Amino acid sequence: MAELSYLPDRRQAYENLAKRTNLEGVKSVCMALQQAERYGTPLAQTLRVMAQENRDMRMTEAEKKAAGLPPKLTVPMILFFLPVLFVVILGPAGIRVAQMNLLN
Repeated sequence: MAELSYLPDRRQAYENLAKRTNLEGVKSVCMALQQAERYGTPLAQTLRVMAQENRDMRMTEAEKKAAGLPPKLTVPMILFFLPVLFVVILGPAGIRVAQMNLLN
């Protein structure tokens, strides 16, 4: 904010901010602000488009992570879930067979 108040050119203030932070998100916002100012496009429209692009990018990243989840869960499922499932399903039958053998 201080640079915006004393620099005659906002573009330079935006460039300085992008250089100082060295973050990709801040660089893209600064670039969008510079372009909106240069070409006279409404700032609200520019920010809406950027927000939608960021949402789409985050959604794509989440979908990629979700797609990689089943292979990672296969081994834990086999090791921990299936044995318990077999005990729950076959346990009562095993108890009946054992009782029948004891009665005979």
